[in-house]
Amino acid sequence: MAVTPPTAGRALTGDVKLAYIGLIRPYKNLELLVDAAAKVSGLELRVGGMAMDRALADKLLAGAKQTPHITLDFWDAPVSDGKFEAIVDSADAIVLPYRSVLNSGAMLFALSRNRPVLAPNIGSLPELRETVGPDWVYLYEGEFNQSVLNDFIAWMRKTKRGDMAPLDYYSWSRIGQELGKFIESLRRISTPLQKL
Repeated sequence: MAVTPPTAGRALTGDVKLAYIGLIRPYKNLELLVDAAAKVSGLELRVGGMAMDRALADKLLAGAKQTPHITLDFWDAPVSDGKFEAIVDSADAIVLPYRSVLNSGAMLFALSRNRPVLAPNIGSLPELRETVGPDWVYLYEGEFNQSVLNDFIAWMRKTKRGDMAPLDYYSWSRIGQELGKFIESLRRISTPLQKL
């Protein structure tokens, strides 16, 4: 059973709590995330996900072994919705340092739980930032590194945002209306062709 997401308007006191959640795969760039987080102060990082690549998971565990502010939580099978939500809700923001991506379900899920997101400026993510707003989506250029993480933490501390992510653009009613318009446009195009 889904738990109502907490609002994002809480004050940031102490370390900024960041989380990555999703599949543990090479293109997710988690080695760079763990390496950068190990060198940055003022944060706690939790990386949770299904270990699709066991060698990568072992490498990440070794990299974070001496770093108490990084917690790695890997599992071998899908987890409950409740656990997934709890990990996202425990964070102040979600970090998605993908090497390549077109769309991100994890990003939309984080926003649906009222959590701002750090992600690369690639694929459809700039469009998502336009629809949700730059106070909810922080996109970086180039390779993920320590500087990106420091800049994001500073952004988290200074950016004012509402309690709830504005996801009206992605509501079922709007999607249904847009789909209806698209189908109607196809019908209008196909009608003249049928008369030929």
